[in-house]
Amino acid sequence: MDTNFVVFRRFTNQEEAVALYGILATRGISSSMEDNSPPVDITFAGNSVTKVYEVLISPDHFPLAEALLEEEAKRSLNDVDPDHYLYSFTDKELFDLLATSDQWSTFDLLLAKKILSQRGHQLDESQLKALRDSRIQELAKPVEKQTKWIILGYVFSFAGGLIGMIIGYSLAASKKTLPDGSSVYTYAESVRKHGRNIFLIGLAAFLLSLFLKIYQEI
Repeated sequence: MDTNFVVFRRFTNQEEAVALYGILATRGISSSMEDNSPPVDITFAGNSVTKVYEVLISPDHFPLAEALLEEEAKRSLNDVDPDHYLYSFTDKELFDLLATSDQWSTFDLLLAKKILSQRGHQLDESQLKALRDSRIQELAKPVEKQTKWIILGYVFSFAGGLIGMIIGYSLAASKKTLPDGSSVYTYAESVRKHGRNIFLIGLAAFLLSLFLKIYQEI
């Protein structure tokens, strides 16, 4: 897989992920598909672990892939069943759908706009762009607190190092991909600072324990 690839779409249905992978391939967009489902399907409190299938592409290809999906969706828009569940949505629910476009399929977004238009709401591109930009700004906000993991990170770092290093690295370096293909750090700088400290403490503790073990064997 190209190391520059990031998640373009996530699915809980493997057939949908395979279909998107095939569509992208037919138009020459390099992509990969990964099964990021838990390794063991367990049941806890009556709920099965959800399967997760991801289709990844280069961030540079996001606009082209979005346009391709829109083109595919438009072909079936006129044949939509009048009993489609979106027709039962209120106007507010449809606007909320458009505001959280990353959570819906391209077909659902186009149908929502069509329904709103049929109900007398005229949406121009500037309004849709404002909704998308607002959503991206909301998703880009970093997580401000991770008290539990920070405490666990310090504990594990001082206790032996390796697990603490993993926690520290995750807090310091974890990133998330936004709907426009850009990436931002998942956590706020205050959390990332703790993550770096946890990682360094864990590394020092790990090296010290390794040194002592070697010294005892000499």
